[in-house]
Amino acid sequence: MTETPHPGVVLFVSDLRRAARFFESVAGCRIGHASADYLTLDAAGLELVLHRIPAEVAGPEDGVGHDSGGSAPAVREDASLKLCLVVASLGEARARAAEQGGGLRDASWEWDGDGYRACDGWDPEGNVVQFREPLRTSV
Repeated sequence: MTETPHPGVVLFVSDLRRAARFFESVAGCRIGHASADYLTLDAAGLELVLHRIPAEVAGPEDGVGHDSGGSAPAVREDASLKLCLVVASLGEARARAAEQGGGLRDASWEWDGDGYRACDGWDPEGNVVQFREPLRTSV
């Protein structure tokens, strides 16, 4: 018998392994199932499915994110969906994202929500991701 399905989101990427390393390193996601065309990540109860963009339908904007010169990816700020993931520390996430080919805006872009501090960033392919650090309250 199988488990009850979890809520999830599918993110289309060109480089499965690179994207998986990014989400593992920055947000602590854990790889579940992996195949040649997709893999699943556990993002604190949300199933993040990374699905390879088929070469026959990929356009020039679907590149691996960096050109051979190492320039930053074109950030897809006009996308109609933004993934939000929880991290222990925005500062740590910022450093890890840069190491993995993505990034977070600088601290001046951070803002407080209901129980968290947030900052937008991007994965190695330019997909916008909001990272949320829990706010700690003193008792």
